Amino acid sequence: MWMPVEQCGLRHYAVYCSQAEQNGLRCGEMWKYWGHSWPKEHGAWVILFVSFTIGAVCGAEKLGWQLVLLAAILLAFLGRADFTEWIRGKKPPQAFPWFLADAVGAAVLLSLLIVNGYWLLLPMAAVSGAILAVHTFAYAKRNARKLWAEAIGVVGLAASAPAAWYVSTGEVWPKGVVLWALCSLYFIGAVMHVEHLIAARSGRFRTAQLLRRLSIAYHLCAVVLAAAVAYTAGLPWLVGTAMVPAWIRAVHPSPGYQHGPLTRVGRAESAYAVLFAAILIGVLVKW
Repeated sequence: MWMPVEQCGLRHYAVYCSQAEQNGLRCGEMWKYWGHSWPKEHGAWVILFVSFTIGAVCGAEKLGWQLVLLAAILLAFLGRADFTEWIRGKKPPQAFPWFLADAVGAAVLLSLLIVNGYWLLLPMAAVSGAILAVHTFAYAKRNARKLWAEAIGVVGLAASAPAAWYVSTGEVWPKGVVLWALCSLYFIGAVMHVEHLIAARSGRFRTAQLLRRLSIAYHLCAVVLAAAVAYTAGLPWLVGTAMVPAWIRAVHPSPGYQHGPLTRVGRAESAYAVLFAAILIGVLVKW
């Protein structure tokens, strides 16, 4: 009775190992070829989670729906990574099925939220999805490292802040839109700062000097603009103080940034992002 089952299993195992050998992998490593494509941009994870946390904590209500929203956002984020790998021709056999699975999962969760009254998530998802689609195709054409493409990607990922705020409070304006603007302002500045550091480390000193000046000017304008936007929307102007540590970091970057592994820069930028979130949440919750 068990012989046909055993033979079938051995046959599939042989095919599995044959595919592994064709792709230069040992049989036990085939998961690397057929596994899920995880986003490699560590900064994108930080932008996504920090922005979502800001919106969720400032709203501080309806935890259950917040978790549903977070799951939908993560599935969409993972699906974007699979779609990017697929259109680039990387790991084509499994990328598109994973993309479909992630897209269906995100659509189901989004539909659940919309049915329960959060219908404004639909246009918000459409806008952020269109923005991220532009960044995805720029990435596929090797333009993702350009500053304009990075900025577009930041704006799309930062949309998790107003989405989380909306699910908590049922409102988008003014705080939701302001949170989106503030997160976009901050993380575009962070991208500009990291680009300056990468240029300096690679010996492109003229480019590094130009980017450093642009970064300092941008961060100073971001402090003023954040305070002005918040004040115009009826929020405390002290919101602008959340941008101050990043401006100081742009003016006086740590000497250690110029040497050592890039992971050191990533850890430092993650810490600054958490500090930005803590100050922003503190100001908005207190007032």
